[in-house]
Amino acid sequence: FYISLHLLDWEKILKPKGDVKRRTVYLLVGRDATDMEKIKGFFDYIGPFKATASFLYIHYLDSELKEFMKRLATEVVSHISFFGFFDDEMISLRHTLENIKKGVPLFNPYGKGLKPDRPAVVVGSGPSLDFLLPYLKRYRDKLFVISCGTALGILEKNGIVPDLHVNIERNRPPYDAAVSSTSEEFRKKIPFLGANNNFPPFFEIFGKAAQYLKANDAGAELFPQKKLFFVNPTVTNTGLAIAYYLGFERVYLFGVDLAFPDKKRHHAKGSVYETLFKEEAQKLLRGDLEVEGNFGGTLLTNHIFYNSIRSMELAIKHFRSERERFEVFNPNRGAKIEGATPLEEEELIKQLEELPKPEEPYGFWDRAVEPLKEEWFDFPKVKMQLMTNFFQLKRVMEEEMEKLLMGEGKALDILQEFYDYLRVIQKHNIILYRLLHGTLNLFIATMYAGLLADADRERRERYLKEAINLLRELLGEMERRIYDLYGYFPQ
Repeated sequence: FYISLHLLDWEKILKPKGDVKRRTVYLLVGRDATDMEKIKGFFDYIGPFKATASFLYIHYLDSELKEFMKRLATEVVSHISFFGFFDDEMISLRHTLENIKKGVPLFNPYGKGLKPDRPAVVVGSGPSLDFLLPYLKRYRDKLFVISCGTALGILEKNGIVPDLHVNIERNRPPYDAAVSSTSEEFRKKIPFLGANNNFPPFFEIFGKAAQYLKANDAGAELFPQKKLFFVNPTVTNTGLAIAYYLGFERVYLFGVDLAFPDKKRHHAKGSVYETLFKEEAQKLLRGDLEVEGNFGGTLLTNHIFYNSIRSMELAIKHFRSERERFEVFNPNRGAKIEGATPLEEEELIKQLEELPKPEEPYGFWDRAVEPLKEEWFDFPKVKMQLMTNFFQLKRVMEEEMEKLLMGEGKALDILQEFYDYLRVIQKHNIILYRLLHGTLNLFIATMYAGLLADADRERRERYLKEAINLLRELLGEMERRIYDLYGYFPQ
């Protein structure tokens, strides 16, 4: 880049040509050039939908650059796909409103000065849990055990009562898994933390339960309190984040493989994936992405686990910047997690042997869980703004679509304007933004890719008309669903 400053006429290159309204040049140099978060930040700035029709010019081919380009394509496209879609966010809002009406208390760790005197173990149900279970049993009394998702049934079968169970998913299957794989007597011994969007009956089957506020979630935006970050996409991400928010400085990951060390198995023995979710299990095994193994080599994984690894890496980096002594150890035979220290069995045993036995249980619940208060919420205002702001957005988008059908305006410029309208909504109505952003952004991305396809003008015009008709239908259905949401609000 430095040489180019002497050899290229950058002023001529940067000057907008013709009737181009605006142009953005974003330079990533040195280490920044391989920083995925900065690259994704660039697409967030110009519109993530543009990633679907980006052109790449690779000026020099070597194995490192080719591998980077492969990772770039995977991460940028995945970035668009994990925003949270309209249907999901509607479920989140409905469940959160139901949990508020039922008075499910709030887990709010901020400012509570939580300082446990032992390490935490985040227990997932990956294949590595099979060889790690004996150590969990042996050193149970020295550890704070956080059970994640389907690990709960395995723990009961092995006589281990966790100190806490956590869940992230908003749908019903995790609830069914917990009920079918564990006894009521066992569950009543365990406190439960579920995301605000969790299936409401989930909070009724444990000894005590509270909801935590999941960042970037429509339902969580009903609350004025600070949200919890890095809790998704998988429940083991939740476990790690909850361990941090509970104040732990040392965390061990057990059964957190996030890859397939054994091509025939992706979860530990005794998991509900061998019984209740057999069909889903086969889909999970269709890994088409390669990741580095925790102890060398490469392993296959899928897109969900890949994003879970990346989220965990970002979480560790962020948590460590906030709490310098925060350490994460990874003794699993699955994927390498940057920032988590790989731990061979011998070293794991040595560390666990040296731990002192705590004198009493870690009493975080009474300090970090609080009852809901009526003054936190203004539901009439939320309801009014939801419909008013959506109607305004819909009217503006329909006017622009009419221009396109009449042959006025440039389609690509109008797609950019659609995204800009969403950005305005983000500033004024964050709940509506959470509802719309994922689905509308992906729809715009599909339109953008189609309009830039290598096709004749007539085919592109037909494509545009069909896309506009579908977009109108989508907006109409969204309007009906938002209106139907009113019945879920407390009276």
